[in-house]
Amino acid sequence: MTKSTRYLALCLLPWLAAAQPAPLISACDRPFMFGFGTWEQKANPFKVEGGGIHIVAPSGQGGAGVAGLDVKLGAPDDWSPALTLVIGAANTSGTINLQMGDTDGTRHTYRFDLHGLAPGTPHTVLPMGGASLAEPFSRDEPGTTPGFGPMQIYMVIGEWITGQVDLTLQRITLVPPTPELLAARAKLREEKAQEAERARLAAEAKERARRDLLDKGAPHPADGPQVKLVCATAPDVLSMQVQAGQHVNNELKPYAAEPGDELVPEGKDKPRHLLRDGKVVDYYQTAVYRRVNNQRTKLGLLSPDGKQLFVEHGSVGQQLNEEVVDVPAAYRVSSDDDPAYKTAVAPTAVYRKGKPNGYSQPLPFLYTISLKLPTPLKEGATYTVGLLGVNTAQATVPYVHRTRQTRSLAVHAIQTGYRPDDPYKRAYLSFWMGADENGKMGNGTPAAERFELLDDTGQTAFSGKPELAKADGAEEQISVHEKADYTRSAVYRLDFGTFAKPGQYRVHVPGVGVSSAFRIDASAWDAPFRAAMQGILSQRQGVDLGPPMTAFTRRRTFAGAQFYQLDIPCQAGQEGTRGERMIELAKAGPLPRVDLQAGGYQDAGDWDTIGHHLSATYDLLGLYDLNPAAFAKIKLALPGTESTNALPDILDEALWQMPLWRSLQLPDGGVRGGYGDGWGCYPGETSSMLTYAGVYSPDPETTLRYAASAARAARVLANFDKTQSATYLASAKLAWTWAEAHGKAGDAIFDKVAGFDKGLAKNVRDKRALAAVELLAATRDTAYDAAFAQSTELTNKDALYLDQPEADFAYARLPKGLGDEALKQTAVQRIAKYADHAITFSRNNAFDIIAGHRTDMPMIFVSRFFSTPGAAGLNLIYAWELTHKPEYMAAAVQGANYSLGANPDNLSYCSGVGSNAERYPFFVDAQVSGQYPDVPVGHIPYGQGNEGNAMSRGANGWVQTWLLNFGPATKMTPNWYDWPANEQFVDFGRYPLHNENCFNQTTVPAACYWFWLANRR
Repeated sequence: MTKSTRYLALCLLPWLAAAQPAPLISACDRPFMFGFGTWEQKANPFKVEGGGIHIVAPSGQGGAGVAGLDVKLGAPDDWSPALTLVIGAANTSGTINLQMGDTDGTRHTYRFDLHGLAPGTPHTVLPMGGASLAEPFSRDEPGTTPGFGPMQIYMVIGEWITGQVDLTLQRITLVPPTPELLAARAKLREEKAQEAERARLAAEAKERARRDLLDKGAPHPADGPQVKLVCATAPDVLSMQVQAGQHVNNELKPYAAEPGDELVPEGKDKPRHLLRDGKVVDYYQTAVYRRVNNQRTKLGLLSPDGKQLFVEHGSVGQQLNEEVVDVPAAYRVSSDDDPAYKTAVAPTAVYRKGKPNGYSQPLPFLYTISLKLPTPLKEGATYTVGLLGVNTAQATVPYVHRTRQTRSLAVHAIQTGYRPDDPYKRAYLSFWMGADENGKMGNGTPAAERFELLDDTGQTAFSGKPELAKADGAEEQISVHEKADYTRSAVYRLDFGTFAKPGQYRVHVPGVGVSSAFRIDASAWDAPFRAAMQGILSQRQGVDLGPPMTAFTRRRTFAGAQFYQLDIPCQAGQEGTRGERMIELAKAGPLPRVDLQAGGYQDAGDWDTIGHHLSATYDLLGLYDLNPAAFAKIKLALPGTESTNALPDILDEALWQMPLWRSLQLPDGGVRGGYGDGWGCYPGETSSMLTYAGVYSPDPETTLRYAASAARAARVLANFDKTQSATYLASAKLAWTWAEAHGKAGDAIFDKVAGFDKGLAKNVRDKRALAAVELLAATRDTAYDAAFAQSTELTNKDALYLDQPEADFAYARLPKGLGDEALKQTAVQRIAKYADHAITFSRNNAFDIIAGHRTDMPMIFVSRFFSTPGAAGLNLIYAWELTHKPEYMAAAVQGANYSLGANPDNLSYCSGVGSNAERYPFFVDAQVSGQYPDVPVGHIPYGQGNEGNAMSRGANGWVQTWLLNFGPATKMTPNWYDWPANEQFVDFGRYPLHNENCFNQTTVPAACYWFWLANRR
């Protein structure tokens, strides 16, 4: 095929030169409109030069194209697309693809062989197999109308393997058939016929195997999928949770060299980089090979210092055989106690849903298989479920229908608990079964007339009537931007807000089952608060972590590292951007060294400390104002002298990063934007291996963030350490003075930073208001009050959403006689107005998700609607503190309900908290060193958005393709996009925008939220 195609291309060149101009698909005289994969960031820079579009990409794992066309092809269907292109010197890619789509949805793909084409010379290349408009290489979508055209979109796509792409695409045309093309086309037709025959035979074999599984039964190997739970989810639905495959942790262990070990550099086309003595040094990942049982075996990857070995382990246990798992005849249900099941019967329908729960390969999956039964189950009866056609380790599993004892997947309650005086206490009844063998979705929520609270002796302590929150198929709203069915099932609210007796309870729905246990206790919010504080501690830079402070162990980061000054602000970008700038600067000579005190915090997957992390200090210090007594007495597990000094432990944590930021402050007051390594997390490496970092230049936004945090630190420290207080106040004033000089357009520093951040002026205004109110509170100097009046949103036209909620709340809380009383009242009114809106809007969704920040966040990644109390906003708490209206107290408790287990996944989004918590967060140090599951504690991810909406699809398509739907055994069932948004979180630590966090955006707000719930007055 390849040789004949090249031969055709060479034979046709003279004919093409003599023939009339071919119908033109594209002159390639304009840039592509979009890109994806490894071409996504490269699409816009693909320049039009050399007579066409110059495509330069690091690999063929991507593509780019143009949409919105209306090209009349003007050629018969037996004509073929042709590419006129020039191969670049750096090209190592062997094929290229052209995908064309017409206005009725037809999608065709054509492949072109690039082997043997001389660089620097134009070539007109014909499609492999002589593919034509009527007979493409592959027909991806048939469309609604026969034939192809007019063309609406075309994409140039790489071969989707490694290999650099360097070519100039000059024209895309159509050429008529020639004898050579027709011969190749006939051969392609023959090959496709053979493929079709093979597919037919394979389908017949598959059908025979299906019949055999049903007739003879599946094997039940010891390492087969394990049935972990059997429960009722409706009186006539029996559901089983099945674990297929088991996660196995990676290892990071000391490397002990042995004679004969081979150290083999890998990825020679992709060198890694580091800085040493101000110079950029390239190195390669090194693999270690050893003879094991007389076989050359790869042991793992060597750390940069050669002292540790990273071993990536695969999952163990068999995957689920999906051949007949959705077929009712694959199951039998029998009972000696229930006459309806004396003779074993098959269910009337089977529904299934499954998603990964771990990241080792192949991905382990947790499935829920629901059997719709012909008659309801009998209370107290024992049943046997036969798994005839399913390769589970168990051939049969027992189930006793005692619904006052058995946890049901359909009953959703908080997994921690409530204070007795919490005015909001609510559980839910709902169940989405997944899809049946025909792809039909199943609403499994039973109608309910009554629910109960059972105490720890099993006695009824409270009973109530369920309220229908949402009918099956009804739409909901969590964000103002969309309406959708976020549950795919009916939902009942089970309200027991008036119940206040301390104890341990479970929610019982008769005929169905009970929820996980929770407590009603004065200390109910203490456990999640302490877990979140441990999560904050676990993300410290510059300190050793481990017992007794944390179960998570890690050597200190940036210990002995070399720090180098950059000339770009943090707004320019993070890893990658830093690295590119380091390379550019190092060409002129060694980068200048700077002295820096390693410290601050890192994010879960990024090992840099950035200006926005200062919000962690600001927010934690704010707890003092909410309850000074509780702030002072709470004890935490902290390292070194922090556990024994005279400062409150929360204050110690709040101040942890401040010495670093003081060292980032220049003598003139400007605060540099943080520091970090250049190229991000290399596979197999941990943050403790870092030996260098680049330090950003100062910018007005970071400087004002620092001024606000330092001023608040000074005010709180005045109660405990007046010397430190004075130091931070002087530092805050100096930062303010610098920001005043460099905070407006026309200043050289401001304009340079604004070149990277078009929203800088607004960001500076917001942070100026925050710094002004904190300096006013710390100094009582009315000059800061005047500055606040200049920058506050409170003097603007009335608005629903708050851009400066922290500053508004801080100003409203100023003591009497300090600040403008009218502005204070405006702050109270606006915060209360938003809280009223949030409460009303939360009634639009069945699980009462309420946003304490704003309801106009789109339902995409990092929205935090599902994972973080109040969607990471404290406005509901602010509203209660300012007004003491009971409805705001109830709303604040409501904001913490979903993320701690009262959701359809029965999931606590805070690792280490609750009976079913997130176990595999995107936490690179823990992944590489193999500290899963349940370590570290206190990680709260960004969580899902609505993965099926257009905006999320654009961002997470690669996750769906390469992680959740690639290969025969690792597919989400149903497709991820078809899951209800409430259940789209995947606990597998592989999707940064979903499983990761910036600790100050999730964990810190949660800690503050739970502190207030635990210690409110």
